[in-house]
Amino acid sequence: MYSVSIEPSTVRRDGDDGREQLEVALSFQSRHEEPGLARVAYSIRVETDRGGLAAPPTIGPVISLDGTGRGTATPHTVATPVDGYYRVRAQAVFAGPSSGSETASLFLRVVNGAIETLSASDWYGQSEANLAFEVGGGDSQ
Repeated sequence: MYSVSIEPSTVRRDGDDGREQLEVALSFQSRHEEPGLARVAYSIRVETDRGGLAAPPTIGPVISLDGTGRGTATPHTVATPVDGYYRVRAQAVFAGPSSGSETASLFLRVVNGAIETLSASDWYGQSEANLAFEVGGGDSQ
C-alpha cells in the first residue's frame, strides 16, 4: 500500500577535483483510503558493487504525506568518491493506517568522475556485484 521512488535530480561538477556529484530526489506515496494520515522516515545508502558503503548512510527527517498521500524529500547529494559501480538505496518506513517498509534503488557507473545511470540488469552484468556467485559458480571439477 506504500511506495518509494528514487530518481536522479541534478548533476554538478565539484570545483576541487572536477568529479560530478549527483543529487537524487525521493518521492513517497500511500494508496490507503485515508492517505493523508501516513508519515514516513527514510534513509539513503550509497553502496559499492562489492557491498561496502561508499559513505555513511543518511537518515532523513520524518515526512507527513499530504492529503493525496504523496510526499517528497529534500534532494540529497550522493557521494561517489572513486570511479566504479554504485547502488543508491533508499529505504522508507511508513506509519499510518497501516505500517510497512519499501526499498528503491538507483544504479550508477562512475568513469573519470562522470556519473552515468544504469538499468539494474546492466549494473549487475557490468559490475562486480555478482562476482561471489561466479566464483562459487556451481561448477565442481
